[in-house]
Amino acid sequence: MSRAGALIQTVAVDPGAFADDPTYTLLGLAAIPGLAAFSYTLMRSEIEQREHAILDPLTGLLNRKALEARFAEITEQAALTEAWVCVIECDLDNFKQINDAHGHDRGDAVLKDAAYVMRKNLRSFELVYRLGGEEFLIVLPGLTLDQGLSLAERVRAGIEDARPGGLPVTASLGVATARGAEVEFQTLFHEADAALYLAKRNGRNQVVAHEGESAAASRPAIPEPLPAAQPAIR
Repeated sequence: MSRAGALIQTVAVDPGAFADDPTYTLLGLAAIPGLAAFSYTLMRSEIEQREHAILDPLTGLLNRKALEARFAEITEQAALTEAWVCVIECDLDNFKQINDAHGHDRGDAVLKDAAYVMRKNLRSFELVYRLGGEEFLIVLPGLTLDQGLSLAERVRAGIEDARPGGLPVTASLGVATARGAEVEFQTLFHEADAALYLAKRNGRNQVVAHEGESAAASRPAIPEPLPAAQPAIR
């Protein structure tokens, strides 16, 4: 409400009181702009805090907190529509050596550039999350294993060609899929993580698909509610 509107309403309620002593009314009207500015500042602060809660501040990618809520929605939709869901776990190879040799600022530049390569290879409904460190998870609703492998290879080649941070960086990727009621985050993550481990063990800079229980058994079970980064060959 404007100060003029507030003044009219106040005077209309008790014009005699306003005429006798307008001081408090005028002081209240003078405070309205300050209160409005304060309320706006609080509102913007709350919005920014919510954004920061789901965004990784370094890369601008969504984080684990955002992943949990989004995957619950994807699981529900897959069960209703019998749709495929593909997940790709991506890990930058030998990232610790980059930090050790070039410093953490250069390492941060590598992460930001690699995140950009991933984003530009995805459509709007396909999302990439930073799980922590140099590890990322791409979630692809509606994609089969072959389609997921094709996209993972584009990401792998794109990172290698881009030279993130001006360095010869490569990535290893593990791919897993499920369909309909079988879509479940922990299982898919476990399978993609197992495939990623095989890519690392087999020489890095490659894409590996999950191929059954033997691959899934290569890594320990992932704890609830969301997996922590697991120690592995990096």
